[in-house]
Amino acid sequence: NPITTIQFQVPVCHSGVGRNPVVTIKVFDLLGREVKTLVNEYKQPGTYQVSFNADGLSSGVYFYSMKAGDFVAIGL
Repeated sequence: NPITTIQFQVPVCHSGVGRNPVVTIKVFDLLGREVKTLVNEYKQPGTYQVSFNADGLSSGVYFYSMKAGDFVAIGL
């Protein structure tokens, strides 16, 4: 399936009062090479979804990294 939906939550940022963090979600191959940036923008705390379309990429396993302020999460 070349299209995958990634659901993610942006936590409340405690590093600055009233400031929403820049959220980045990047997709990497198993060698750690970045293959795509899915999100790179300010987001309010909450739950979101983004689609990852793997058309044009080699078949295989990919993982993603999400950063929001000081928060970091990694998923497959």
